[in-house]
Order: sequence, then structure tokens, then C-alpha cells
Amino acid sequence: MQDWNSSTWVSVDEPKDSEAAGAVVLIVGAGSGVGRAVARAFAQDGARHMVLADLAPDTASRTAGEICRDFGLRDGEDVLARRVDVVDRVSVQAMVEATVEQFGRIDKLVNTAGVVASPMTLTDTTAKEFDQVYRVNVTGALNLLQEVGPVMERVQASTRLSGPAASSSRSMVFLASAFCFAASRNHGAYVSSKHALLGLLRTAALEMAHRHVRVNAVCPTWVDTPLMAEGLRTNPGLKAYIKRVVPLGRMATAEEVAQVVLFLSSDGASFVTGAAWSVDGGLSAGLPPLPGLDLPGGSGSGSGSLEALGHPERLGRAGKSGPTRESEFPQISTL
Repeated sequence: MQDWNSSTWVSVDEPKDSEAAGAVVLIVGAGSGVGRAVARAFAQDGARHMVLADLAPDTASRTAGEICRDFGLRDGEDVLARRVDVVDRVSVQAMVEATVEQFGRIDKLVNTAGVVASPMTLTDTTAKEFDQVYRVNVTGALNLLQEVGPVMERVQASTRLSGPAASSSRSMVFLASAFCFAASRNHGAYVSSKHALLGLLRTAALEMAHRHVRVNAVCPTWVDTPLMAEGLRTNPGLKAYIKRVVPLGRMATAEEVAQVVLFLSSDGASFVTGAAWSVDGGLSAGLPPLPGLDLPGGSGSGSGSLEALGHPERLGRAGKSGPTRESEFPQISTL
């Protein structure tokens, strides 16, 4: 794969000279999926000081090793791998302290950790199941905001920057979901947690703006990740369904989502905060075709239905029984 440069072609595996080279980047959920793609995107953009964290430490270590090998960085020095449980405030605090001890500050935070529960109606969802989803998707995000935010604010205050330089240096990007904007039957806990997450992030954006810390959300629909591959195996018709209802006729790649995260983290988005960017191939722009209609200009056969717009249970956990213990709610890089 090639990137076009005004004077020459360069391989995408050759790091660029950019603002990322001097930034300290903390990525939560970096072990797989979108989080792994984000880590590689930052390395490609020149990042040389990175902490890659995940609930599964072996996956974080694997991503760190790959990046060090592919981009000529030093494992354990330029790139650190950490275990973190975003639900556990002490675990988050330890991760932040380790980052500051190694690199002195945090400039960019990306959080891709979240959970998806099995489908059930609101009346069938227990308070415990509801709370378990919220603990990861909402309280986990709050823990990161409360631990990383003050670190960013202190550094920003100490630099006494003004103008564009002040607003561009520190940023947080959280992976949210297309279901921040719409609901789906049988997924009340997940959908409402994503609505709550968006409200939390917008509040944080307002409260941290005076210190020039930007907070944004990226809201994808189906993404081609290992988790999604499991969903395709258990739902043979899902790929055709996605092709029918998504105007661009496919799911996103993890790399496509990562590029949006990278931009929102960069100086190019220095005046963007409190935003929620859809990465959904046009899905949220309109409704699927009505049953039986074949209209020109669409990517599908026209056999969709208005009721088929949701179904996040097909994101990768369909066909599985719902988690019953906290440990059965893995933190994953997903929607």
C-alpha cells in the first residue's frame, strides 16, 4: 500500500515526521481490533512514546512487539504494554502513573474498550446485567477522564501556551457507537450506555476546554475485526444484510476507523471538541429501502426493511448466552 507524497511515493510502513513524534500517546484496548489499528496508525504517523493497555496483557504485549518490530522502536522503552481494567479505578490510576513515570506526561488518550451484551428486552434485563454494561462503557470512561484529565490539564497549564498551539496539544478520543444516535430493540443496556457515554464526553469537553484539552467521540457501525468475524460465522446472512443496508455496501475496516481517530487526535482537528463523528458508510443518513422496492442508486437489492436498521446483537455475540458474572463481560475493542 502506498501514500502519495507531493514529491515521491513512500511505503506506509515508513514513519512520517509529524506532531505525533513528540507526543505521549496512551491507547486503551490496544490489544486487538480498532485499538490495535489505532496504535499502528499512530506509529505510522511518527509516534515514538506510546503506552498500549488492554484487559488482556498478552494482546497488548503482542501489539507492542509488532509495532516495535515494524517501526524500529524499543519495546519497554519507547513502547510500553500494560494491563488495565477500566472498571477498576486503582488499575486505571496505576496505568496513568506508569505512563507519567516513563514519559513525564500524557498528550493523547484513545479509549476503545467496551462491552456488548447478549440481546434481551428491557423487561428481561436484570439490574445486575444493566449495571455490568454501564460499569465498562460509562464508568470505565469516567475513570479514564478523571485520571487522565488532570494530568493533561496540569501539563497544559504549566506550558502557558496560547492561541492554536494551546488548543492542539492535548486530546482524548473515545470509541463510541452508531447507537449513540439511535436505539435498537432488545439492547436497552448497550444502547442507553452509549447514549450516556456521549453525554459524558460532551460534558467533559465543555469542562476541559478552558485548559485546552479536547474530547471527542468516534461512532462506527459494523467494523471488520476479529470479534466481527465471529459474528459473521454465527450469522451467515449478516454480510449480505450489511451490504444491503449500508449505502457504501460494506462494513468499515479497523484501519478506516483508526484514521478518523488519528485525525481527531491531531492538530488538524485543533478546533474540534465535543464532537461525535459517524463512521458508518452512510447508514445514519437515511433509512433502508422499503420491502419489495428496488430503487436505483442503492448498494443493495431493495429487500431491506425499516425494522432491520438495528440488530447490534449481530456485532459478534449473537447466538451466545448472556454473561452472568463480571468476568464474563470482556472489555473489547468494538462498537
